[in-house]
Parts: sequence; structure tokens; C-alpha cells
Amino acid sequence: MADIRKDCLNLIVDVLEAHRPSHLVIADYLNSHSDLSDQDKSFVKRILMGTIERKIMLDHVIDAVSKTGTAKMKPVVRNVIRMGVYQLLYMNVPDSAS
Repeated sequence: MADIRKDCLNLIVDVLEAHRPSHLVIADYLNSHSDLSDQDKSFVKRILMGTIERKIMLDHVIDAVSKTGTAKMKPVVRNVIRMGVYQLLYMNVPDSAS
């Protein structure tokens, strides 16, 4: 699952930082990883789309508890935190896994 989360991070960075269309990013990923289980495919889609859809709210939560605002964070750090907060707030994932 660790590699899947790393892949999710890379996909989120592609969409939010490189401004690639999310539907193309997810389609390219799923086409190149056809060996993934249906559960893993759903997990990737949910984290990617959920983090993107709730970006403003996630940034608000992060900014409320962080000394460094999301706007000043490095892109990878910002998106790791967004992804983790999304999992904590919206997914039935153990906190330690988030």
C-alpha cells in the first residue's frame, strides 16, 4: 500500500502543481497499472479526486494548525499533508496509515 500512496502523491502533484487535467492523469495511471486490484484502483481514485475536490477546505485546516501556511510549503510537502488530512477526515483509514 505504501507504493500506492506514493503513486497517489505523484498524481496529486501532477494535477495540483503541474495543472494536468485530473481525468487524464487518472486514466494514464490506471492504463499503465492494469495489474492493480479493483480495491487499489478505487483507493487511488478516491484519494486523488477527494484531495483535489476538498483542496480549499484541506488548506484551511492545515493553515489553522501549521506555523507554515500551505502557500509557503514545498509542493511535495503541501500535497503529502493534504493527502494525509484527507484520509484522516474523510476515509475509514487507520490514523497511522494516513
